[in-house]
Amino acid sequence: EFVNEILEKEIKVETPILEGKVIPDIIYSPEGEEIYVEIETLIGTFEPLKKIDETIEKYKDIPNATIWIVLKPVSAMVHYEELRARKKAYKILYDGKKIDFKVLTLLTSSGKFRWDLVNIDEFVRGKNAKRI
Repeated sequence: EFVNEILEKEIKVETPILEGKVIPDIIYSPEGEEIYVEIETLIGTFEPLKKIDETIEKYKDIPNATIWIVLKPVSAMVHYEELRARKKAYKILYDGKKIDFKVLTLLTSSGKFRWDLVNIDEFVRGKNAKRI
């Protein structure tokens, strides 16, 4: 049932692109647009921002790519200022690509829990009051 739901929503997991040179963690295709989702764990990494740089670099040959880097909440908080600076640099270095940082959060509503991806700026500013 879960696999059918993924296929219906046009979500591909670890599907090679660019003649097999790039393997995104997830390809999300809402309304025909392709969003390449990379899930990064920065905790315990010697050079965490270099890891993100290398992830973004692998998409250099895909024009107008939309890339989401998904982080754990603690990574987003610890590296927030550095990530904001990196995002400005990526706009210059990778003109035409849309690169966003997202944070995986757990929301509660009426006693039910659900996962949500939140823009890093919204997460840091606390826009989702019911986030846990």
